[in-house]
Amino acid sequence: MTRPPILGSSRAELAETYDRGRLSFLLDAAERGPIVELWPGTFLVSGHREVHDVLVGSNRKFLSTQNFLRSKVSGDLGSESVQRWMTSRKAASAALASRDRLDAHQVELAHDTNAIVRGWVGRTVGDRELIDTLQVLTSASISRYCFGTRNFDEIPDLAQELLDALFPITASPFVVPRWLRWRPSDLRVRRALRTLESAVATLAWAPGSDGLCDDLRRADLPPKDVVQMIISTLLAAHGVPASAILWGMVELGGRSALQEQLRGDGGAGALTRVVSETLRLWPPSWMLGRDAAEDIRFGDWEMKKGSVVMVSSWVTHRVSPTFAPTGGDFMPERWIDAAPKRGEFIPFGGGPRWCVGAKFAERELATVLGEIVRHSTMRIQLSGAEPKVNERRTLTPEGFSMRFYVPVGT
Repeated sequence: MTRPPILGSSRAELAETYDRGRLSFLLDAAERGPIVELWPGTFLVSGHREVHDVLVGSNRKFLSTQNFLRSKVSGDLGSESVQRWMTSRKAASAALASRDRLDAHQVELAHDTNAIVRGWVGRTVGDRELIDTLQVLTSASISRYCFGTRNFDEIPDLAQELLDALFPITASPFVVPRWLRWRPSDLRVRRALRTLESAVATLAWAPGSDGLCDDLRRADLPPKDVVQMIISTLLAAHGVPASAILWGMVELGGRSALQEQLRGDGGAGALTRVVSETLRLWPPSWMLGRDAAEDIRFGDWEMKKGSVVMVSSWVTHRVSPTFAPTGGDFMPERWIDAAPKRGEFIPFGGGPRWCVGAKFAERELATVLGEIVRHSTMRIQLSGAEPKVNERRTLTPEGFSMRFYVPVGT
């Protein structure tokens, strides 16, 4: 049995190269084949068939063995912790995909977005203000969804404090050994996590209604699992949708005709295609990792038990047959008749660990982008030839500003 192509033998050297330009490094590597050994024991899987096998094999052949602190956890489907987590996911999935609840939530989200757009019209707004404002909007949005009528005012700031504390850990390509996990930065994470856990636990059992916390409690989950699922949902829906919205604004900001199309007849269908293309070209959560639970065979290739498997949606969305050779271009019209095969379009992952908030995220992205275009015309102003990509936490555009005008005819 043969091994996939290997880029090099020094993990440290290649990891440093990867950290200097992650996206280009991975795209170059993917040109060598659907599975590439980046360094001994670490594989990039980019072929859509192989990606699908990894995703559907999660919890069985491919284990998710790190939590958001990048600490080792059991990824074995038979373990009690994984069983409890999957039970929590099932309960959360139904609440986050409820059409009635999404419809009601959309009304409030549209109102909040309109208030923001009114403050932008007639101004040139920089990239930093845009992302900060969108993060406040999306953080309040998911907090409202989690806690319903309860007063969640302190939750967005506490979630941001935890994300800020996590950044030095999650931005690094290196996993710190357990015996080094008592550095000041790690202690800061633990303090922020304890504070957020306490606030979530208090609020989830406070008087009120219409929140994700109510659904999780009705599922008879242990209180600890309710708090863990709510925190996971809060963090996932904080900066990630804000980055996706901003990428949609960047792409629309240079396409006046497309903005007019979104405001006209058939705009709903065009908006759906814009959302899909934004998530394809710029998936904010662009990397996931798994550990091989056993020796794995992919045709003539093999990877040993314990190997690290990396799947990048950003790469796969560019090289998959349905989207190549124009995989790097923003073309919403491709979704008029595009029919991606399994593993080709994975902005929300797949398999048993498919993102439970996918429907919520799509509705939020469509609502905010739709309201921005309906009440303003955007013109992007670049500081360079094209926007820069900040890939350290989520994929976020930088190096531009946006001018907002009153749409013609309104």
